[in-house]
Amino acid sequence: MVNEQLDLRLRNMAREERLPVPQIYEDRINRICGEIRSGTLPRSAQRRHRPRKVLLLAAAAAVLLSVSALAASGALSGILGYLHQRSGGLTLDQETVIQQDTALPGRCVADNGVTVTLEEAYGDGNHFFFYLIMDLPEYVNPETMTFDTLDVEMDADGWEDFAGSSTSLHWLEEESQLGGPERFLLRIERDTYAPLSLPAEGTVPCTLRLENLVDSTSYGPNGAEILVPGNWSMAFALPCDGRSITMDLEGYTLVGNAALSGELPQTGELLTFTLRPLGARLWYVTEPVTGGLDLPFPTVILEDGSEVSLIPEGGAHIYDPSHLHAGENYLSYGAEAPILLDQVVSVRFGDLVIPWEPQEA
Repeated sequence: MVNEQLDLRLRNMAREERLPVPQIYEDRINRICGEIRSGTLPRSAQRRHRPRKVLLLAAAAAVLLSVSALAASGALSGILGYLHQRSGGLTLDQETVIQQDTALPGRCVADNGVTVTLEEAYGDGNHFFFYLIMDLPEYVNPETMTFDTLDVEMDADGWEDFAGSSTSLHWLEEESQLGGPERFLLRIERDTYAPLSLPAEGTVPCTLRLENLVDSTSYGPNGAEILVPGNWSMAFALPCDGRSITMDLEGYTLVGNAALSGELPQTGELLTFTLRPLGARLWYVTEPVTGGLDLPFPTVILEDGSEVSLIPEGGAHIYDPSHLHAGENYLSYGAEAPILLDQVVSVRFGDLVIPWEPQEA
């Protein structure tokens, strides 16, 4: 009875925190508590000098209290907290990677009464996350404001050869305090045609460009209403993991929808699939007149059985034979959580599971 009360009290304590217990910890607690209740302990564990039930309860309490303490201390805010919520929970290895590769610039720029602080930066050269703290005038609505210019520049070969980019600025209402600074999570996806040439170790010089605070609800033929003119750009160094691994998928096919509306099933022959720490790219070929296909979203499966969902961010169909080959297509994806490249075992497209066996490591 005491054990069950302790278990219930610890769970309630954790659920009262601002961030929920990640699913991976919840699963571990359930497994530990199930072993306690089953009573099927090895004989060696029942010896007087090895009170296994006490040790298991202590382990369960330690896991819950560590998560609770992280949430209470704010350590799960910022980029790590955002990715926890976005993915539904991270593994310990994924947490470690994020913490190791997150820069803490602490750069601060003030202009026209607005102060912007770059607290955290994390990225792989194509996908970036920035944690910003802003002091705003009272008349600026943090829910609808954005910047007229939102971009990142990186000192890397191949940086200018990009197919497109997208940005999104999220107001973190729960982390912002009434009457205090507002907190934001900025995502930038930059789709380069070829892998960037980044150093294997060390940092990469970068610049975050933020210009003119505008109202995102007021876009018209002449742009958006400028709320506060200014320039809050700042330089920083990023410990960027620019690795990419490509696998030849020759012989695999996928059926997708070729119709803009309705159903028109067509088959695409897969060519290559490239994984990066925070994204992926698929090349496939169809008949030149078919165009691109709406294909099943891929999922990356890791050694421990955990999965990383990939969300489409863009793509193109190559019509001009002078550029690669007519009929070739590519799709770019962003990862819902870091992809641990050395732990990938397979990639799943709908019902098709492809063992991950790239020729290059």
